[in-house]
Amino acid sequence: EDETFHPQICLVAIEPVSNFIILEAYADKRDAVTWNASVDAALKPFSVDVIQCVSDQAVALLSHAQSHLGVHHSPDVFHVQYELSKATSLALNRQEQKAKEDYEVAIATHQGNLAKRKAFDATWPCTIRELELEKALNQNAPELEKVCQEMKERFEATTDRKQRAREARCGIANDYHPFDLKTGKPMESSEVQNRLNEHFQTLHTIADEAKLSQGAHDRIAKAERVLPSMIATIAFFWCTIKLFAERLGCSEEVTRIWRDELVASYYISRVAQRQQKADEAKRLKELSESILARARSPDRPFGQLPESVRVTLEQQAQQAADVFQRSSSCVEGRNGQLSLRHHGLRELTMSKLKALRTIHNYVIEREDGTTAAERFFAIKPRDLFGWLLEQLPMPSRPRKRINQPDQI
Repeated sequence: EDETFHPQICLVAIEPVSNFIILEAYADKRDAVTWNASVDAALKPFSVDVIQCVSDQAVALLSHAQSHLGVHHSPDVFHVQYELSKATSLALNRQEQKAKEDYEVAIATHQGNLAKRKAFDATWPCTIRELELEKALNQNAPELEKVCQEMKERFEATTDRKQRAREARCGIANDYHPFDLKTGKPMESSEVQNRLNEHFQTLHTIADEAKLSQGAHDRIAKAERVLPSMIATIAFFWCTIKLFAERLGCSEEVTRIWRDELVASYYISRVAQRQQKADEAKRLKELSESILARARSPDRPFGQLPESVRVTLEQQAQQAADVFQRSSSCVEGRNGQLSLRHHGLRELTMSKLKALRTIHNYVIEREDGTTAAERFFAIKPRDLFGWLLEQLPMPSRPRKRINQPDQI
């Protein structure tokens, strides 16, 4: 859930797995009362149960999710990284650039000193004045070398701090998963918390070393305040997985394979699809396939089950893997599309908004040929164009122009 502006307030809510738009409507306010009424009206035609909401940390959205819907609220990890980036990136980049410039000046000064000394050596014998200048240059040489070394160390230190800060920010996203993306092993909330705490501590240390402003420290602290909600989301995932497992009615060994391997495989596969780097996407895909192959092995209890049971269990594993949601990127992308439409059409009326939503849900297809409605309802809907032909009246014949002969 999130809101956008055209410039009036537009409330948007999307089911993240299917990308089906539940709510897209203009409103006078964006407070909790407005969100409650709008979402209730949008959900009324559907027989669905909401189990969690993903959004930023807006007070109205938190109150709407926790107090009105009574569901778990999952924070958007992007906003955490965004605060950390604003706190550290620009300041550390400036320090690195300044240190680089000072180092280059020191190198140029030192090299100029060496060039002058060589020039004196080439013009021997020299006058008394030139001998005094050469003596001064020789005396300055060790000091200039020392300055160059100090500037080099300072430049390397700023570069190292910048790199460590970047790795810490990326580490928060890489470790905020219920499964280890390197091994595929399940990670409980306590282990995830320890890893995230290390990254935040690294950023605090870097901020102290770089003597960043109080505003930078406040931004890091602001991002860190979301950490308990992130850990609660990991705990919520595993509690939900436990409920899923209890409903399977399988043996303990099969349940363990389902939880630790099937769900892990499908979850890592979904992470691989969202990777920007091809090498990392390939690695995660291979890891997912290896875990799935191990779970399906005929020598193991799951591989010995009837095929129909295995298919059902794998479908449930895919549904379970989709429970962990940490990003509202589907809404952010939709808001961007609406902004472009608003620019191009000068304004978006309610009728235009409804038409765009219908096209998104029932016409636009993914690479697998499915629409958002088909993924949401788990059944292929009727063809929209055919339905329109049945519902809309045929257009009337064009008016006959004056002095226009009849056409046969």
